[in-house]
Amino acid sequence: MNKRLLGQLSGMFLLSSGAWAQQNQQIVLDNVTVLSNRLDIPLSQQNRNVVVLSKDEIAKMPARSVNELLSYIAGIDVRQRGPNGSQADIGIDGGGFDQTLILVNGVKMSDPQTGHNMMNLPVSLSAIQRIEVLKGAAARIYGVNAMMGVINIVTQSPMETGVDAMVYAGSSFQKDDSTQQTYLSYGANATASFSGNEQLGNQVSLGIDKGNGYRYNTEYQNVKLMYNGVYTPSQKATFNIMGGYVNNDFGANLFYAAPKDKEATEQAQIAVGSISGKIKATDKWTISPILSYRYGKDDYIFIRQNPGVYRNIHETNTMDFSLNNAVAFGKGTLGVGLNYRSEQINSTNLGKGTRENYGLFAEYRYLFNDKFDASIGAFANYNSVYGFKLYPGLDIGWQIKPELRLYVNVGTGQRLPTFTDLYYVGPSNVGNPNLVPEWATTAELGLKYAENGLRAELSGFYRQGIDFIDWTRIDTAQPWQPQNYAKVQTLGLRAQAYYLWTISNTVKVNLNTAYTYLKPTLNDDGSAQSKYAINSLAHQWVTGVELSLGKGFSLSVKNRYLSRLNTPETSGAYRLGSYNLLDARVAYNWSKFGIYADVNNINNVQYIETGVVPLPGRWCTLGLKCNLR
Repeated sequence: MNKRLLGQLSGMFLLSSGAWAQQNQQIVLDNVTVLSNRLDIPLSQQNRNVVVLSKDEIAKMPARSVNELLSYIAGIDVRQRGPNGSQADIGIDGGGFDQTLILVNGVKMSDPQTGHNMMNLPVSLSAIQRIEVLKGAAARIYGVNAMMGVINIVTQSPMETGVDAMVYAGSSFQKDDSTQQTYLSYGANATASFSGNEQLGNQVSLGIDKGNGYRYNTEYQNVKLMYNGVYTPSQKATFNIMGGYVNNDFGANLFYAAPKDKEATEQAQIAVGSISGKIKATDKWTISPILSYRYGKDDYIFIRQNPGVYRNIHETNTMDFSLNNAVAFGKGTLGVGLNYRSEQINSTNLGKGTRENYGLFAEYRYLFNDKFDASIGAFANYNSVYGFKLYPGLDIGWQIKPELRLYVNVGTGQRLPTFTDLYYVGPSNVGNPNLVPEWATTAELGLKYAENGLRAELSGFYRQGIDFIDWTRIDTAQPWQPQNYAKVQTLGLRAQAYYLWTISNTVKVNLNTAYTYLKPTLNDDGSAQSKYAINSLAHQWVTGVELSLGKGFSLSVKNRYLSRLNTPETSGAYRLGSYNLLDARVAYNWSKFGIYADVNNINNVQYIETGVVPLPGRWCTLGLKCNLR
């Protein structure tokens, strides 16, 4: 790390992953129930490492997609292949893109074909109320595929009548050499909520993002449509309906088979629907059923001018049902239930396949007194292909002082091979039908502090991964093929701090910093090349400052330092091993309207996050917002 970089970072030791909102919102967030589908546990009492991005924080971030929002959370490794949500892989604390479970309002978005499609979400930025991130194995709560953690995107309540909307346009002011067109991006999204009475609420959200890219064959168009409805027939029952659709169409230059795929394109279509409820059967017994369905279609064309040369069309159908029960017993609460999940695929490349999961789970949380509490539980899963597996877990918390909490947890998680892992056939990649699920055990110790405007958290963890799935090859003449490659042990350290400095009633400064360090060790014989095993982020430091200057003016500056393991520092003109990204937003708000200007990658760093796909340099965006509530 050079002196110039140290100067930049130490001068901005200010911003963490955005885990906490402004001081006047902290009480609200502390009492929010997060990432719980059985037991209602407030954020302040969670014995896990949980990060929450609030709506107000999201509004101040120089981001145009969920992918970009997540990149400001230390511990989350976002590897984009294109801007504005074209495609991104999401990992947590060194995990791969298939090992993180993505939820929207608690509904699973997992794609059994491949984790590359996980972030095709029907949610526009204007619809998001908050984003919750749980780090560490979470199979005890969510079953299979919650191996490294869970990200839950929560939308606004349909009961709050009003409209949130935004429009934007941006450019790098560079030109496509072949067409001489200036690279541009633009988009709009709006969320309208209307409540006819106290029992019924409806919400519709629409988003369109479009651009001609930032280099040859990277143009994109992303359309999102979503409906949320809530019906409360009585004080003891609430029912929710959710439906969404995504059409994500983009140029895939260098995405998968560089340099031969210069003319490749891809289209991902997703449709999702769910019905859920929360019913108070008695004063002590709550029933929470949820039924969801997800359809996915992935259409990949190797040469867009001649689709017949090589084309893959994959279609998946996934159905998931959970019945959760929570029963209070004095100082304790028991959660029990069942889960059923069916995954089907019909593909021109992967063939046809079906597999089913049957799960039973139980969890018990006991409050010994106002200082000690503990939760213990397990998820028993039977898979029609891979058989039976038990995932136990334990959390313990000690409130040392009102402002200081110590916690420890141990949990397990499993990830099933995707259909691509098992059956893909291509010129550069070949599947392996003999794969078995990978799984991990994680132990964590942490300390949380909160008093006045200061919040801080320090935690460390140890994770052991067994039957780790990685794409390997003996030499460059061979195609990549996934293997249950090795055992991976990972030591991790996380530190984050937040401080709100109130200078006056109108002038406030949010100072934050967050750092994650990972040290993985791979136990193998070293005979094969590894594609994904150990190239996670060794160092990730997210910093910045948010200034509220009064009279509607605000400034947000965010800086990310990333250093990746076992990766060359450079490839030609591009940074790979370590680099520093600086973003900023300046905004002015009046009444119910606002205007903002973003500059992303201010230093115009030329860098690559995954494969050989270069990402945009400096990009400027101008946007307008309104909040009619």
